[in-house]
Amino acid sequence: MAEPLTIIGLASNIISFVDFGFKLVSGAKNVRDSLHGTTPEINELEQTLARVQRLSAQLQSEAVTEPQQLSQYEKDILGTVNECNALAKDIAKRTKNLKVRDNARFKLWEYGKVALSEIFDTKEIEDLRRRLDKVEQRLRFNICNALDG
Repeated sequence: MAEPLTIIGLASNIISFVDFGFKLVSGAKNVRDSLHGTTPEINELEQTLARVQRLSAQLQSEAVTEPQQLSQYEKDILGTVNECNALAKDIAKRTKNLKVRDNARFKLWEYGKVALSEIFDTKEIEDLRRRLDKVEQRLRFNICNALDG
């Protein structure tokens, strides 16, 4: 006769496996149904990144075209812009495997691969999202203060 703790452990493992399978299938379905070849979360991250990059590029070009004495807020903006560029490289590197390749031969396999990559990279993606949100908040704060001062 099997011990009760062994049976509970086995049932727990089966439930974990089934839950993981549901997450994988659900993620693959979300990727397949997506217009962008990725999950909505990754698409949102990429849109936020594009918005912050546009803002950063605009700020950098204005700092170059107007080389007068910069205020402390403007110096902080330029420092944040440099941080944004470094963060953009990190995000691009992380999200490279989280999109369906256009030339993929086996689309179903590709959907599953993207969903699996997102499941395993969830913590890193959330960390990048938080860092990007903080950079965007600092940029907006310094811009508002630079405009007021």
